[in-house]
Amino acid sequence: MRDFDFYVGGIEDAILTLLESEMRSLGVKTFATYSGELDTENLKRALGELSPKFPLVMVSYTDGRDLQQPVTSPVFGLSRTFKHECSFAVICASNDARGDKARRRGKLIGARKFGVYQMLAKAREILSDLQLKISDGDTEELLTYQPLVPSATEFIARIPEVTAYAQIFDTYFKWETRDRSVAGIPVSSFTLDVDSLNEPEIPANNLPGVRFAA
Repeated sequence: MRDFDFYVGGIEDAILTLLESEMRSLGVKTFATYSGELDTENLKRALGELSPKFPLVMVSYTDGRDLQQPVTSPVFGLSRTFKHECSFAVICASNDARGDKARRRGKLIGARKFGVYQMLAKAREILSDLQLKISDGDTEELLTYQPLVPSATEFIARIPEVTAYAQIFDTYFKWETRDRSVAGIPVSSFTLDVDSLNEPEIPANNLPGVRFAA
């Protein structure tokens, strides 16, 4: 079973690849990962730095929690399997100079009308109920043990001349702790010195202190 980075990084990359394959032709200019928090100054700064490259889509692992599976008493030293329930955000943003309504709902230009709402709708269409896998030669490995489930849509705090929303998708993967039943590294020596915590001129009427020797 793979490590945490394999799953989280793989899911982010897979989501970006899928979105770019279908949304670049619609007019989205930038596809990137985002490592900060939603609705914070960090996100505002990141969007500000990408302002020449709108409309844009960013993908981010948001949070997760570990649940032992199956729930049994641990056997000392043996590896354990955990289910990591987690969420990923697809951030859609526009800086259309025609105003907030145009950024949210788009404005018809020829046969195309494309704003943040259309971007969110397309992301939901592409990713909802999709199970992600990674191929290595003739073998396939699951990245998401549960298909992506849309769970919430969050408005990103107001940024001057930018409208941004985050579509949240939930899923889970499994990982294992390291097997520690093998013999550990022996410690050849362990030395303790015991010194008084009191100054020499003060009567030693308190407990001694303990100092680890190098």
